[in-house]
Amino acid sequence: KKIQNSMILLINGKFAHYHLSGRSDDCKISASNNFMLDEAIRFAIKKGCIFFHLGGGTTNTEDDPLFQFKSNFSKKKLEFYTGFQVHIKNIYEKICNIWIDKNPDKKVKYKKYNLKYRLIN
Repeated sequence: KKIQNSMILLINGKFAHYHLSGRSDDCKISASNNFMLDEAIRFAIKKGCIFFHLGGGTTNTEDDPLFQFKSNFSKKKLEFYTGFQVHIKNIYEKICNIWIDKNPDKKVKYKKYNLKYRLIN
């Protein structure tokens, strides 16, 4: 047996927050992510949640593929805000420097982008 999908779902009272998920490479053409999210929504309802926060995409544009995928589950969109705290500054700076070394042409454009590890190829 092989794990196909996984998810971190945070629940507190009436709120469920979809934090992140992953899938194996051989699941890219299946609808297993859709099924997993549908089951997570059902689970949250059983736990008494009335809000299910899916989050946004990887960019702030309406045509972001992840945002479009999440928008299939609800047409309701609300503003939300995120915070950012670096706990181990020297490691974060190393990650940022690796990214800068690999992407010197993007250094200015993504200067305020917090999750630079997502941009490392």
